[in-house]
Amino acid sequence: KNILDHDSQIEITQIRDFSNSIFNIFLTIGIVVATVVGSILGIKFITSSVEGKADVKKMLIVYVVGCIAVFGAFTIWKVVVTILQGI
Repeated sequence: KNILDHDSQIEITQIRDFSNSIFNIFLTIGIVVATVVGSILGIKFITSSVEGKADVKKMLIVYVVGCIAVFGAFTIWKVVVTILQGI
């Protein structure tokens, strides 16, 4: 059967609702993880010695790249879903 048939067991609205639910769950998890890791890095930076601060700065680069990758992926997902809903 074609998924677009009205007789099919899975309807488009169910797929859209499921996708939105998964998106919101993963986005919330991403925000929580980014906040916790950022807070830990900030505390380490404040309490570290000069050598420790240099190590934290290196970890900050990885943290920022990770945040860009994660939130960029969520943005791409939302754009693709929005475009496909218009079709």
